[in-house]
Amino acid sequence: MSEAFRFRVAVSLCIVLMLTMGSLSQRADSIPDTNSSALDSDYYYIPIGIFDYTISFVSEAGVELLRLGCMISMRYAHPDAMGEETPQHRMTVTMGFHRGHSILGRPLVTEMRVNVCSFYSRWSTSLGETTDLFMNDSMFDLRGEIPSGHKESVTKVTERDAATRHVIMFGGTLHIEAMSIVLSNSEDVSLDMGPLDIVMEKLSEESSPQPAVVSYGGNLSYLCDSNRLVVNLECSTPWIQRVDLVLSLGLLGIACVATVVIVSKWRKR
Repeated sequence: MSEAFRFRVAVSLCIVLMLTMGSLSQRADSIPDTNSSALDSDYYYIPIGIFDYTISFVSEAGVELLRLGCMISMRYAHPDAMGEETPQHRMTVTMGFHRGHSILGRPLVTEMRVNVCSFYSRWSTSLGETTDLFMNDSMFDLRGEIPSGHKESVTKVTERDAATRHVIMFGGTLHIEAMSIVLSNSEDVSLDMGPLDIVMEKLSEESSPQPAVVSYGGNLSYLCDSNRLVVNLECSTPWIQRVDLVLSLGLLGIACVATVVIVSKWRKR
């Protein structure tokens, strides 16, 4: 590994970390309370939390290339189901599944072409219900092929979905079984993520549920120019505070794209 490559990696990571931590420290105190009247009356905010990650970048040969600790904070603006006929989600990120990838060794059977501001994930709740959700601007949409053993149906569900809505409003556990991020609508660069549990606790009758503990176990893998770089990630953290989701995901996206570009150039050498 050349000195120039190590220098580019160090500079890129320093810039991303400084931007992330600087933005979080500036914005953390300026975010209104969950139930503040200053918020748009058609929205309530679901705090997702601050995640303290330890990430190891491991080559295909099993050699650890880099170990990085970082802190990411998120907040998700969720529309009030009673507020609008066609609610709008305040989240801008490109996510989705497409054929040919696997998560934690399980092949994906759902084929999707993602657009900007789309999100796909499989959710289950403490009520025992499981739903495949696809969000594109304003609605969750179940599409594509159904895995064997599942009820063969194609359904549109909004955030009014009963099980998810119940957990959000009254507490419980949301489980994201699998998630995949496709960068720049490209099939050549993807980010696969493993299971995520969000435990929502009802603090009082007047307050919205707050995530008490977020536990994450699994791995992420970058696919770039047919070369896969595995990223091992473990996280279990208590709820700390709320910050803006779009800002956090944007900075995280910058870090992901920078890493993919650096790794791609390094592998071409």
